[in-house]
Amino acid sequence: MDLDLRDLELLDALADAQTLTAAAKSLYVSQPALSQRLTKMEDKLGVRLFDREGRRLVVNPAGRRMLVASRLVLAELRSAERDVRDIRDGANGRV
Repeated sequence: MDLDLRDLELLDALADAQTLTAAAKSLYVSQPALSQRLTKMEDKLGVRLFDREGRRLVVNPAGRRMLVASRLVLAELRSAERDVRDIRDGANGRV
C-alpha cells in the first residue's frame, strides 16, 4: 500500500468536515487538490471511501475501516512526537 501521512490526515479531515471545501480549508489546501488526492487514494485502494450525497461526503464501511486505522496511526505519531520533545527537553527520560 502506498498511503502516506497526508492521506491519513485527509481521511480524518473529510470525515469530520463532510465536504471537500471545509476539509480543504482545515488542511490549508485547495479544494481541487484535495479532491484529486482523494481520488488517487481511492484508486490506490481500489475502493471508494465515501458515498457522495450532493456536496456531502459520507464515510462508507471501507472508509470507516480506514478512518479507524488512520486515527490510531495519527494519535500514535502525535504521542511519539510529544515523548521525543519531552526527552529533548530533559523530561524524565521515560517513555
